Amino acid sequence: MIKANELMGNLVYVDNEKHHSKLKNIPLKVIGVSPNINYGITTHAVQLEHINQNPNTYYQTYSQFIKYIKAIPLTEENIELIDLELWGFVGFGTRKIYQHNIFKAVKFELLPNDQIAIYFNGELINYKSYFHEFQNFYFTLTSEELIIK
Repeated sequence: MIKANELMGNLVYVDNEKHHSKLKNIPLKVIGVSPNINYGITTHAVQLEHINQNPNTYYQTYSQFIKYIKAIPLTEENIELIDLELWGFVGFGTRKIYQHNIFKAVKFELLPNDQIAIYFNGELINYKSYFHEFQNFYFTLTSEELIIK
């Protein structure tokens, strides 16, 4: 299960067949997380919106309990949701390695097992398996949110 403190501004999926079956496998952006207390048990409600919204167009927002929020796996297809070059990453080589053009010590590599290996000064420091983890890593590195294409 995803932790509530990992979510703000990140992309996730909703997996709620009963109430939102049309949202399955559609990336949504988290715009809020609030505690919900029922009978002394705290859960979290997650507020979501569509990405890539056109100006002057109505888009529905959604609220879901955190138990229905699923992480988006880091696949080559999903990494295409962000414009890597816009956010300072330049690809090189045939191994799908990207280096940050300001923080040159930071590189990441797309691995065939749908993970990203993150390197600092040539040493492996971490693996990330989900999109929100990579977004949080980038925010820690730059203090900026990764913007979606």
